[in-house]
Amino acid sequence: MDGLRDFGGWVRFNELYQSLTNLPFVEVIDALSLFPESRDAMLTGSDVRLDDDSLCYPGTIQLAVREQWR
Repeated sequence: MDGLRDFGGWVRFNELYQSLTNLPFVEVIDALSLFPESRDAMLTGSDVRLDDDSLCYPGTIQLAVREQWR
């Protein structure tokens, strides 16, 4: 995800998941969920549909890091 999105559109679960797994420090994603917290967005399947006059903002992000034993 490049951050260059227009108003409206979709937040695609699979695109977000792939972007996170491609980060160099990510080995495994245990859980990922999308929950729109605005009346300007609606959950459709596992994706979020934004109203035509809305931009996406990430809301609360929780990240758990596990230390790998070497």
